[in-house]
Amino acid sequence: MRIAALLGIVCVCSPSLCLFAEDVSLDTFDFTLLAENRIVVGPRSEVIGSIGASDAVTLGRDSEIEGDVYAGDGLSNARFVVTPRSEITGRAVANGDTIVGAHARVGSLATNGSIRLAANAIVSNEIAHGAGQRFVAHRTAVAAEPTIHSDIWVAPAFPEMNTTPDDGLGTQGKSFTVFRRGPIGTLSAGSHGTVRIGAGATVLLTAGTYNIENLILGSRGSILVDTSQGAVTINIGNKLRTAGGVDIKNIGDDQVTINVENRVRIGNNNDIEANIIAYHNLVIGSNSELEGYFYSKRNVFLRRGVDIRGPDGSNRPVIPEPGSLLLLTGGAYWLRHRRQIV
Repeated sequence: MRIAALLGIVCVCSPSLCLFAEDVSLDTFDFTLLAENRIVVGPRSEVIGSIGASDAVTLGRDSEIEGDVYAGDGLSNARFVVTPRSEITGRAVANGDTIVGAHARVGSLATNGSIRLAANAIVSNEIAHGAGQRFVAHRTAVAAEPTIHSDIWVAPAFPEMNTTPDDGLGTQGKSFTVFRRGPIGTLSAGSHGTVRIGAGATVLLTAGTYNIENLILGSRGSILVDTSQGAVTINIGNKLRTAGGVDIKNIGDDQVTINVENRVRIGNNNDIEANIIAYHNLVIGSNSELEGYFYSKRNVFLRRGVDIRGPDGSNRPVIPEPGSLLLLTGGAYWLRHRRQIV
């Protein structure tokens, strides 16, 4: 099942100067990073793919987005900050005030708020600000003469995530499974409680659905995910936490999706090939490399030197069907958490 999301844009400038055409359509999974609240991209980080947040977006110094950036939905006045020496290769769209720092570069820029360009900031193509809003550019900044836009954009209809009344864990939720350094361990598909992969330990997963209460990986712990016989979905009822130097590797051709009801904290120097959809904050540690889609009900925080690559369009996140831990349906991007009643 594929959920489409429409990005409605009203353009009131001259057609020859129009930054975006009317009725532009975006699929939800065209985003590599997506947050209901805000996204903070740490310094020297790189994201290949587009990012979107219903609230503010902040890009750290020397960061790079190889794609588009969307900040703020139609109900907010989100500030968009491009800090010094950062770069957005595509278009940047915001519903609030926008600051482009010194030596920063943006492909195209449109906002309902004001625009401030610092010294040597560059906007390569079209630039537009809200009616009655200020445009202030340092004398060394490079940009075209701005036009006036209104109603720049409305947030896409992001998928809705719900837990089902029965999360499938049952009494397994209290069990505890530990893997230690040594021969590669295996974990079968099905329901488990807390799964801890110790320092230097490696565990193999194969095609199927895994319902786990907590997934904790120690330093240099590894998960090998064999998707040669089908996709792997890991539903985590509480939290996902990894220490430093952790690997989650997809060794097949299908996809790996991790759905987490609570917070996700990825440690430093991790290497992860999976899609992660979280109900709570999603924190990715310094110098980690990830490939997939990363969505959060709340906020996404990238620490220093994080590299994220969005996979090609054939590797979209699994949308769980009714009866699995998480259910994504169409509608506005509100993520609701329903506890099981016993």
